Amino acid sequence: MIWGSPLENATWAELDEWLTRQFLHPHGAPIYVEGAIVDSGNWADQVYAFCRPRTSRRVIAGKGIPGFSRPTLAWGNSRKTRLAQIGVDAVKLHLHERIKDGRTVRFSDALGPDYFDQINAERLVTKYTRGHPTRHWELVSGRRNEALDCLVYATAARQLLSFDPARRESDLRERRVVETARPAVARSKWLSG
Repeated sequence: MIWGSPLENATWAELDEWLTRQFLHPHGAPIYVEGAIVDSGNWADQVYAFCRPRTSRRVIAGKGIPGFSRPTLAWGNSRKTRLAQIGVDAVKLHLHERIKDGRTVRFSDALGPDYFDQINAERLVTKYTRGHPTRHWELVSGRRNEALDCLVYATAARQLLSFDPARRESDLRERRVVETARPAVARSKWLSG
């Protein structure tokens, strides 16, 4: 997590450092952040200024758009910046259904109870307006939902990438085998003499 004001350059520098960082996959191979969407709902000018020069690295400004018929990811432009428009209602519904049905959603074992409380911080409610039902997500009183928002944006960001998850997993396993199978460098006593 990055703590800091979006009005300070140091905060954006720390975010850029995280986005260019190398991580170690559980199979042992290095992985990188291949795409990210930064919420431009607040501090849009700062988000656009940060994302505009990083678009080629798939670091894109994003805006959540309500409505269950919206696609997960659509494209627009705002202030000469490419803008990812995220159908947040449909993504939340998709994620909640997957979790409820026990389908694959992988979470780190390092996440604490607060994270999962935030994932479940909103509930789907149906209200009637002039006799017609309308659904929307409602924040449960006293709960925080930042983890859910981040998961929604990460789900949308995954669509920035074109890869086959099964093939990626296989490639990471093979890369680990290749890297660990490399022979050690033998130093000659002749060179050190």
